[in-house]
Parts: sequence; structure tokens; C-alpha cells
Amino acid sequence: MKLTLTGNPVSVNQLYRGRRFLTQRGIDTKRDYYLQAKQQYRGALLEGPIKVELIVYFRSKATSDIDNVCKATLDRLTGVLWKDDRQIVELHAYKQQDKTYPRIEITVSSKGS
Repeated sequence: MKLTLTGNPVSVNQLYRGRRFLTQRGIDTKRDYYLQAKQQYRGALLEGPIKVELIVYFRSKATSDIDNVCKATLDRLTGVLWKDDRQIVELHAYKQQDKTYPRIEITVSSKGS
């Protein structure tokens, strides 16, 4: 399965105030990712171990923190694509730059035991 979340990728640091309180940007991003994912995937929540590949296209390399974007993205897709992000047993992330079309491309597949 492949999905694309459009917009400048947001890191987990930009979503929370302190460690607990979701900011308005966090609320908006969570809703936006949810709606985009639901438009592209209407199946049942994935079960069992899964493999995820993220290609993160930042508008600028200067403010690109790929690990925090991965965390924010995977958290936001829990309950949309999979039951729990603990199901992810393999993760590959790649950082790219696209000044005109920032986005996150996500590929998810089942991972046999």
C-alpha cells in the first residue's frame, strides 16, 4: 500500500508544548494526516508485523529533522492504517528536498515472522 501526505513535513517537536500538550498545529496536523490517509486507504486496520518506508520531502534542508518527522507521522497513522505503531518491525526513512511539493510518501507492507 502506498500513501502520500502532502504539505511541509512536521516534526514531533512542533506538535507538542512540553511533553504532553498538543498544540493547535498538532491538532491541525493530526486531523490533516488522518483525512489524507482516509481518502487514500479505506481498508481494515492492518494487523500483525508490518514494514514501513517513508520518503520525506522537505521544502528546505536547513530545518529538516527526519527522525522527529517519522515519529510524528507514524503516531498520526495509528488507528488509520494499523492498530498500533508497535506493529512496525522494520522502518526505512529517506530524506529528500522538494521546494515546490513537500510531502511524505509512505509504503506499508506485511512483514512475515
